[in-house]
Amino acid sequence: MAAGAARENGLSGLDARIFATAAERLPNTTYFAVPDVDGETLVGKLDRAGFAVASGAACSSANPEPSHVLQAMGVAPEIARGAVRVSLGAGNSEAEIDDFINALQVTVGRLQGLTAVAV
Repeated sequence: MAAGAARENGLSGLDARIFATAAERLPNTTYFAVPDVDGETLVGKLDRAGFAVASGAACSSANPEPSHVLQAMGVAPEIARGAVRVSLGAGNSEAEIDDFINALQVTVGRLQGLTAVAV
């Protein structure tokens, strides 16, 4: 299985919405959102765990607003605000992908738990 496919299978297990799955796109980059999880918060938590990810699209990384591209695709603003972009390089291993997915699962679980308490 290709590294990108393994990464995306792990995201699907979190009920993540993976954007543009049917479109022609870079094989090493995934753009996704997890329901009820803020993208900026998720990026900060993953950064502190040692993973370099970004919120929003690469062309608008300095803009805190939801991606205009996702909006044009009809993605709801509350989902678009949760968008996170992750890319792999030639030196990344399957073990690093597994570590990322595990950290993501733990982090998402904690953040969704906080959301449930705040209701």
